Amino acid sequence: MLTFKKKDKSWREPCILCEREKQHGIHILDSFLCKECEREIIHLEPENPAYEEKVKKLRKLKGQTLLS
Repeated sequence: MLTFKKKDKSWREPCILCEREKQHGIHILDSFLCKECEREIIHLEPENPAYEEKVKKLRKLKGQTLLS
């Protein structure tokens, strides 16, 4: 769900990982990944337990593809 802030007229979207509404980030398929989560994923080592948690959440993207 998109949120429109009337005061500063900026769009915000919920991040697929942290689920907080943010303004800056990237779109992957139909999902939004905030800049902070993107940066965190890039710097995480695969041995870090948080890495596996992020990967599990990103797997949601796989189910969103629509074949036509």
